Amino acid sequence: MRILHVFRGPIGGLFRHVCDLVRGQHALGHQIGILCDSSTGGKNAEEALARIASFCDLGIERLPMSSLPAYTDFACIAKARQMTRQLHIDVVHGHGAKGGLYARLAALSTGKPAVYTPHGGSLHYKWTEIPGFFFVATEWALRHCTAGLAFVCNYERNVYTQKIGVGRAQVNMVYNGLWDEEFKRVESAHNCHDILFVGELCNRKGVDLLINAVAQLKPDMTLSVALVGDGPETEDYKKLVKSLSLQDQIFFMGRLPIAKALPMGKLFVLPSRAEAFPYVVLEAIAAARPTISTKIAGLAEVLPEALLYPTDDTAVLVAKLRHVFNNFKYYQSIADELAAEAPNNFSAPHMVRSITDFYAKLT
Repeated sequence: MRILHVFRGPIGGLFRHVCDLVRGQHALGHQIGILCDSSTGGKNAEEALARIASFCDLGIERLPMSSLPAYTDFACIAKARQMTRQLHIDVVHGHGAKGGLYARLAALSTGKPAVYTPHGGSLHYKWTEIPGFFFVATEWALRHCTAGLAFVCNYERNVYTQKIGVGRAQVNMVYNGLWDEEFKRVESAHNCHDILFVGELCNRKGVDLLINAVAQLKPDMTLSVALVGDGPETEDYKKLVKSLSLQDQIFFMGRLPIAKALPMGKLFVLPSRAEAFPYVVLEAIAAARPTISTKIAGLAEVLPEALLYPTDDTAVLVAKLRHVFNNFKYYQSIADELAAEAPNNFSAPHMVRSITDFYAKLT
């Protein structure tokens, strides 16, 4: 097949998902093209796209794409349509809200099947909110030109079904996965931090909750934290850390590859307020890194109850952190069990084959 992947930001879990599909589908003998944003990701995005360029026989095109409705949408829709026609694409796969918009409108005008994977995106919004109504209403309208819906967890499928409805689209669900070489234990670095966070530094990820929890644990428990990533609230968080006199406990490490980040902390913490099915949790599991997370989205499908706590509650996070560091061997034993089971549950080759076989049903 000739496949076009359309998405906005070449960063984060969505991009990781696309990269895995591109790698795996190329290995299966398919020809792949990419259309994505040119204004996001900077040097890291350029390097990541260069690494998968050899898998993209149909090329990589980049245009400015806005996360909100903008005049640039018309140029992106036209480009997706042009690529679909000129490259004789068989399946257009849109990822995220903007990618799904461009891909489905391109497919509608060319008669090709469109597949959509939300990756959270518009599903974080509600009909009763502004601008939520606009985003969810757009999803509802686009379902009529969606041949297939490819979800990354049951939570995402259930929310989409409740908020929007699948309409006539065929449905596939398969968990994100890792490659064989990624399933290996990662030991903590010498003098590593107590806590590791990896992700976008924004309120959706609950970074403020983690900072406030560390502050509340003082003075009886002094924990150090490595915050790996960047984002729109980075400067706000630095000010918060300073106001709480935590400069010697919380450290901003910038954006790093996960292989360099994982040895930096004994405990991986994901305090997010909203998620879909984050890769970073799978990576922590594969590395046998003890992990705790808010009980949201697809995380409850991956982690046992003992590792979960209610979202948006600093007091509960404080209590959870106390329990973890007072019973660290217990949490390490859970991490070891999850790591042993992970290759069977979260396989990238299986994910690629499931989604690619799903395409074949639509063509």
